[in-house]
This record gives sequence, structure tokens and C-alpha cells, in this order.
Amino acid sequence: MWNLIKLTNIHIADNPVTGSLPYSIGSLTKLTYLDISDNQFTGAIPTTIGELGNLYNLNISDNKIAGTVPTQIGMMSKLRDASMFQNRIGGRIPGEIGYLTGR
Repeated sequence: MWNLIKLTNIHIADNPVTGSLPYSIGSLTKLTYLDISDNQFTGAIPTTIGELGNLYNLNISDNKIAGTVPTQIGMMSKLRDASMFQNRIGGRIPGEIGYLTGR
């Protein structure tokens, strides 16, 4: 699924999907909407998430994602909505999140 470079929307919420978000997610540069909430995803948010420059909605809530929010999130200039609650994310919110303009 992660090799579909022309894909614009992924909505697989509320399923028993397992595994981690692959590093190759950054190749989905046309993606505008990503909702993988209410699943069983594990591992860290890959740093390549910052390559999703067209993404305006990110919902990774209610999974088992761990680690920190990568600083590369600041490269997602069009991001308007980000939901990450009910995971195992820790640490500080990166200052780069202030670079988001939502345009």
C-alpha cells in the first residue's frame, strides 16, 4: 500500500490493523488525508512523515505508537489538523510545530 505514490487519501480507521508505520510513508507526497486511528499500530512515527508536504489532516489516535513526535513535522506546511491522543508518545512537543501554517 505504501508504494501508491499518487494516493491522496488513506482512511483505515477502526480496524484491527497491526504493525508499524513504514519509513516509506514519506514517498506518498500527494497524500492530503491520513486517518489510521483506532487500530493497533506500534513503533515510532517515522521521520519521513515530514515529507508529506500536502497533508492537511493527520489522525493517528488510539494506537500503540511510541516515542516522540519527530521535529520533521514542522516541514508539513499544509497540516491543519493533527490528532495523536491515546498512544504511547512522550517527550516534548517539538518547537518546529510552530512552523505549520495550514496553507
